[in-house]
Order: sequence, then C-alpha cells, then structure tokens
Amino acid sequence: LTRMERVTSLSLINSTTGAKDLPGPESWVSTARSLAQGVSDPARRRAEMHRLVEARDTEFDETDVMEGIHRALARMPYPEGEARHKAALDYAAPRDAYWQKLADEHAAQRSAGGPSPDENKKTSAAAPTTPPVTIIHGALDGLVPPAHGERLAAVVPNATLTVVPKMAHAIDSNLARPVAENIAAVAVKAEAARRDAGKR
Repeated sequence: LTRMERVTSLSLINSTTGAKDLPGPESWVSTARSLAQGVSDPARRRAEMHRLVEARDTEFDETDVMEGIHRALARMPYPEGEARHKAALDYAAPRDAYWQKLADEHAAQRSAGGPSPDENKKTSAAAPTTPPVTIIHGALDGLVPPAHGERLAAVVPNATLTVVPKMAHAIDSNLARPVAENIAAVAVKAEAARRDAGKR
C-alpha cells in the first residue's frame, strides 16, 4: 500500500505478515499432507488436501469443490507452479516492518497536524487517506493459524479483524455469503466516506 490514495478498501483473507516468530502450520498438517500425497489421481489428491487441511473436515459441498478442482487443473498446464509459489512464500521477507513503518508514519504525521503520507500523493480531493482494511481469518485454520490474522490486525493501519468460527483455510460455498457480506459492508462504508470527503 505505497499508494493508499488509489485504494478505497482492502480485504485480507487467511493472510500473514510472514513474521518468523508467528506459529507455523499445526503439527497435524504435515501428516494430512502425507496422507493426501498417497492418492494417485491429481484431482482426488487435491480434494483430499482440501478435506483434511483447507476445510479441516468441516462441512462443505464436495461436488462444488471437485468442479473447482477440475477447472483449476484444466487451466494449469504447469503443476510445478504450486511448488514455486510455496517456495516464494517460504523465502519472502517478513512484512511486519513494512506495515509498522506505514502505521508509524501515519500516526506521526496526523499527531503533528499534517497530512498523512498518502495524502501528499492525492490525485483528487475525494481520494481516501487511510482505506479501511478488513482482515478475515478462519478460527480453524491450521495451515496459517489465527495468530497471523491477529498480527496483521495489530500492524495494518485502520484494520478490523473478523474471525469466522467454522472456517478453516478455505472459503467453501457454505461460508461464501457471510464472508462476501463482510467485505461488501466495508467497501460500501468506505465508498460513502470517500464521497463525504469529496463534498467538504
């Protein structure tokens, strides 16, 4: 968010700052992954990973999940891309310092009565200064435990955290509506604030 004036609202779902002091995946995740790797069919293997890790045996629509998996496999000619993605996550630098620096800059300039850093880059009077950020995290997420969402909420400026009780790492169809409503409510509120600011 180096150009916050271009952002009206932001949603982060089951995300992390990548800080090394945060807990890693729960111990059962590696066992579940090993069990899933024993399934030879790629689609069924992915479905087993979804059941064991991403949904953590919570209720989900298996037909819906399988359709999504088949669509993903059909458009993904390079399966090794998933391994590269994981490696990139493993070696990415922690973002705690970035978010904290941003928060400190905003707090310091506002307490001094001056514009926040992003206000200096405004392209219009109606541009928001610090967009609302909604952080949504599954209470049952064993892959990226809830402590990661809590850390994000602590360091990201203007953030609110919603922990969804029956959600693991995946957003299945039975959870899509409440999650979408949460995101929409923040976006609508942010747009109203932007318009109000433009009238002043």
